[in-house]
Amino acid sequence: MIQGTIASTVPVDELSKLSLDKNDHTHQKKSNSNEQKEYSIFVSDIIKNLDKNKAVRVSDPIEIATYSRSHCYEYSVNDKSELGFVSNATINSFRPTSATNNNLLNGYNFGILEEKFSVKNWSLEGLVKSIDYCNDNVEEYRTSKLTGNIVGFRNSLFKLFMLPYKNRESLDYILQWHEGNLYVINNEDQDIERKYYPENHLKFIYSGFKFENFLINMSNRENREMDNSQFCTVVKRKFNDISVIIRAEVDCAIKRNPSSNQYEYVELKTHKYKRHYDFDSNYNAKLFLVWSQCFLANINQIIFGLRNNSNFNLIALKKYHRNEVLYYLKQNTPYGSFDEICTKFYYFILNFILTKIGKDDKLWSLKFDSYVGKLTLKQIDSKIGLKNPNLIS
Repeated sequence: MIQGTIASTVPVDELSKLSLDKNDHTHQKKSNSNEQKEYSIFVSDIIKNLDKNKAVRVSDPIEIATYSRSHCYEYSVNDKSELGFVSNATINSFRPTSATNNNLLNGYNFGILEEKFSVKNWSLEGLVKSIDYCNDNVEEYRTSKLTGNIVGFRNSLFKLFMLPYKNRESLDYILQWHEGNLYVINNEDQDIERKYYPENHLKFIYSGFKFENFLINMSNRENREMDNSQFCTVVKRKFNDISVIIRAEVDCAIKRNPSSNQYEYVELKTHKYKRHYDFDSNYNAKLFLVWSQCFLANINQIIFGLRNNSNFNLIALKKYHRNEVLYYLKQNTPYGSFDEICTKFYYFILNFILTKIGKDDKLWSLKFDSYVGKLTLKQIDSKIGLKNPNLIS
């Protein structure tokens, strides 16, 4: 199993492409005709046999819809009311001494974290409504109906994308066909329970949410409360012949100039403050993770809030363009080829799923066992025992 690096598993010599025919490296569990189908494959086998000379064609992304969700869990398609804005002037002029209330633990309340991680946040309602809206208005969009796509939240599809590099965490998904699209649905326990987390870890999680709230308030001279509202983009793009629709929550947006109606989405992250990051392996690893998240959701701007880890005061802001991050990684870090490897791996997994399960009405489970490094795709007959109640009815 790979633990945080793929350098030792990428072969020097070209290996044969891993196919999905009768000679492939997947293992099908023998079963009678009435038994559930099951397939398994090791991540290391996939990586070793990726064709290094054949690139995956990735299309330009298209934002097909947006939606806002109120703090009362009401969903509105093509509504930007919950999109917050930050300004370049605020970012460029930020100084710790000039900011008020720049402590990222201000208002720390475990109840806010419980609400942020509630299972309600994994509802597919906004995503399904967005796709239904597009399909009901094909003439307006001058496109065909959205069918045959793999659909899911960015968090779920991002974890599959990152498996060649980041695979210490087991994964558990349900695959469900709905209106001609295959939904990848998280089946993990999402509720955050205080007893399972050290208090300091909870504070780091809270500080990330607080940073978003702080930056938007400072840019707009508001006192916006932290709540559970959100704004989401729904993006479609192709990996070779496979179309993927990703829903991603957007932290905020930044206008190209103060009087312009044009803006770009922003990904916000926090990290420990240091004077220099050139040789900081943790920071470089985080940059690659953030680049991957932004690549999948077509988010161009990234802002890091650099904090003092002892008192959680915000010390500095650091702004990047997504392409700038990738250039830096390729020139200065061991992560230079990871984008290509993860993209090839991602396409293989998507193709593996579609090839094995076909188009039927049955539910399937997709699990990754981090202990042995194995992906398992299994047909399931019942919703009994599923942890996520948000399956599409």
